[in-house]
Amino acid sequence: MPFELLEKIVCPSCHSATSELLPHPIPAEGVATCPLCDVSYPIISKIPVLWANLESYLESRHSIGVQMAQLCRDESLRHMILQSMPPGPEHDKRGASERRWAAIYASGYRSGLYGYISRILRSLYPRTVLEHGCSVGLLMGHMSRDGADTIGIDVSFPALLAARRRNAGAAHILADSVLFECGLADMIISLNMLEVVEPLELLSRMASQSRRYMVLADPYDYIRGERTVRNPLHADALREQIVSMGFRLVAGTTQQAHIPWNIRINPRTSVRYMVDLVVAERL
Repeated sequence: MPFELLEKIVCPSCHSATSELLPHPIPAEGVATCPLCDVSYPIISKIPVLWANLESYLESRHSIGVQMAQLCRDESLRHMILQSMPPGPEHDKRGASERRWAAIYASGYRSGLYGYISRILRSLYPRTVLEHGCSVGLLMGHMSRDGADTIGIDVSFPALLAARRRNAGAAHILADSVLFECGLADMIISLNMLEVVEPLELLSRMASQSRRYMVLADPYDYIRGERTVRNPLHADALREQIVSMGFRLVAGTTQQAHIPWNIRINPRTSVRYMVDLVVAERL
């Protein structure tokens, strides 16, 4: 597990960097307390929930609160979760969606997209990898098997649980990508994230965390209704922005790609994306 990254994590409440926020190794369950602001964060199934306000996280995720509470063996930790939960199962819009998509993504473990990308990245020999929006850990699993120490962050607790089962040697953290700060990693990855996080904010965060490489793979599916980002970036504009941040495009990604990615929604419905891939190296 890449402890040098975890030693520089920034507290999401007071925004101060501290080496004492997360215990090493991360326990199966417990509480991480910032020594500077005294705010506590639950650790459930080895997943630190680094959210400044647990009530705000659970307010539309009732079923996830139930899931967290059921996983807690410690009574005080279970009480912490139950006290933060919304009043009833009708408050579960985000929870139901995240549980459903975690199952959908987990069923796509045979997709060739992850193997294709990992084969390209393998030749760059990253020692430490941080993936934003790691979901159920399919790409992280490939990177770990190739010898990299990996950290995955995501907002979906059900997805992170699936990622933990798939890759127990990695670190998995529930956090907001735009707010998450840690030490530098050799490679920063995001897959299918530009539609859910403002692209310029995500790129800025990734660039600040990258020791050497940034990797983005995305189908540019920006039709998200009221959740559509304000300033979408497509293939050419994305590359121009990355170059302007002091990176050069490598691994044959100067031109946009069309990598097939099939997602099986249910037995009668599948989605076929054509994914672009950008690999950039710091100058």
